[in-house]
Amino acid sequence: MKTLSHPMILLAAAVFLLCCVSSHAADPPVKGFSLPQEVQPREGVGIAVLGYDFLLNHYRSPRDREPGDNIYIRDKKFSKAIYAHAPSELHIRLPKPATEFTATMGLHRDCEEKGLAQFMVFVNGELRFLSKPITRQTTGQAISVPLDNAKEFVLAVSDLGSDKSDHALWGTPRVQYADGTAQTVSDMLYFIQSPAENIQAPGPLPKEYIATCSRLDTTIKIWDKQTGRQLRTLTAHGHTPMHLSLSPDGKFLATAGVDASLHVWDVEAGKEICNPLLDYNGFRGPAWTTDGKNVLAVFCKDVLLIWDFQNDTLRKYPIAVEWGFRISISPDNKYLAFAGSGAYSALLDFKTGEILAKLPQENSSAAVQFSPDGNTLATAGHARKLYLWEVPTGKPLKTLSGHKEAIEILQFSPDGKTVACGCWDSAIYLWDLSSYSVIHMMRGPGGNVRGLRFTADGTQIIAAGYNDNAIRVWDVESGECVQLIHGHTALIENLDLYPK
Repeated sequence: MKTLSHPMILLAAAVFLLCCVSSHAADPPVKGFSLPQEVQPREGVGIAVLGYDFLLNHYRSPRDREPGDNIYIRDKKFSKAIYAHAPSELHIRLPKPATEFTATMGLHRDCEEKGLAQFMVFVNGELRFLSKPITRQTTGQAISVPLDNAKEFVLAVSDLGSDKSDHALWGTPRVQYADGTAQTVSDMLYFIQSPAENIQAPGPLPKEYIATCSRLDTTIKIWDKQTGRQLRTLTAHGHTPMHLSLSPDGKFLATAGVDASLHVWDVEAGKEICNPLLDYNGFRGPAWTTDGKNVLAVFCKDVLLIWDFQNDTLRKYPIAVEWGFRISISPDNKYLAFAGSGAYSALLDFKTGEILAKLPQENSSAAVQFSPDGNTLATAGHARKLYLWEVPTGKPLKTLSGHKEAIEILQFSPDGKTVACGCWDSAIYLWDLSSYSVIHMMRGPGGNVRGLRFTADGTQIIAAGYNDNAIRVWDVESGECVQLIHGHTALIENLDLYPK
């Protein structure tokens, strides 16, 4: 009996899969509805999807309606469209150079009343189009974006913090090719790009970006702060990152976890720059010196390590705690403070490791931070209180109560006038240090606020650790959430922001 060759077997399998798709419904396959994910190309021409609820030329179910049925932006109907739930990112890979992309963008009229989204187009890593905030009531906006003979561009939609279902549509999406021909983008095949794959968006990093990590999905991600676009996904074999910290100049990222490794990354290149530091106890709470020498302080169980990775030197200071959690280094690099498993934090001389003051608390300490001028140290933890101490004496200045749950993380505003405390009940308390009163209490959908940073101008707070795996951007003046950023498939353990 003659056996089929390997190519013939693949062809037969593909035909069988196509037949299965066709026989799934009485009607013939709908044009524009792509092949099953398992027979899609992983590379090449098509639409690479980063997101969910994605359809071509259909709204919701491709088998219940004819092509173009019920695709509306307000009262305007479209027979050709890309439907993508916000947030989403679609990498359009073309067969030849293109000169222009045109579409009408807006939210579907079935979107929830308070749905709010923003549309973006990137070409060669550069933001070419950014819409104003779009609601269900917004009339569809026709756009024309030059592509400069590119063979790939990105359509992205960001959820602007409405926390509602935002059904984004790119109506009649077309590309004009350099040779004079044209193509409807929604007629192209698509394939799903797994969030676990390393993603490298072309072009330099933006002026503001966010770094996040999750030990459960084992990824480190870099995000454009303005657009919410995912720029990098970094992974290392066996690395389950729980803690991270960006260097003051934003060039390097340190990630640590309980997987026995501490890694240092070149953020621009998306690659590790040296061999990781290894210890079976794992690492926690990395922090950088602010003198530009790129020295890292990190806990390895009950030992404080000072690692100059560029010169390959390591100092070790034993600390009388079972586990150290977080570290803060004073702006002048003279002092270091840590929060640990004991009912106190401590203030140390950075050069010698000598403990200058133990700062008692009523329960385990979890968070610590120097003020921008270096004169005050804030600590907090399971006692649900915020403690303020004088530096370097360790003299108690004030204790602030009122948090409903334990405090996981805290951060001074850039001007030192306020402190934000992230708690186990998904709440962020914003304290005014002149009146010692709460300005805002900003509550998420549930979960433990594990990452928290002020923007450099102090107008926003970036936070993560919520049950929906999203990054939230909070407006300091109003206390409202103004942006949601999705992309992690599991709980975000920590975040950092550049510029500091």
